[in-house]
Amino acid sequence: MVCGHIHRAEMTDLDGLLYCNDGDWVESCTTLVEDMNGRLSLWNWVEQRERFTTPARVGHPAVEQAA
Repeated sequence: MVCGHIHRAEMTDLDGLLYCNDGDWVESCTTLVEDMNGRLSLWNWVEQRERFTTPARVGHPAVEQAA
């Protein structure tokens, strides 16, 4: 079961049913993501944003092109 907009993201087992609540993007910056193997996980922008806002590694093609 996938639900949303209860403002508190969680994934829990309820008597054999996987309950997934994605919270909400506006207030808590959370969402559910599915990986290439079909596994669901909670994603929190506040915890993950550093991965996307830090400078790229030296040697990365995009950095080399920009130089």
